[in-house]
Amino acid sequence: MNNRYPDILLLERNPIEVRYQFLFELKYSKKKEGRRGMEEKRAEGIEQVGAYQELAEIRKLPKLKSYLLLTDGSAIEAVEVG
Repeated sequence: MNNRYPDILLLERNPIEVRYQFLFELKYSKKKEGRRGMEEKRAEGIEQVGAYQELAEIRKLPKLKSYLLLTDGSAIEAVEVG
């Protein structure tokens, strides 16, 4: 994939048909960076997932849902991208 890989890619495999395939990008923001750090990591992660979605190998995947999972170590936020 052009030396760029999502952190987690869950794909359908025969003979089991699934409703969706999933792409996950994981981002961690240090607590001391506060809200600003979370916002920066969120923007960075969304941009990164968008870049993955433009790759030919990813574009051809049917029923794909993409998410950014963002944490500061105590809370986690899931952002659906695209």
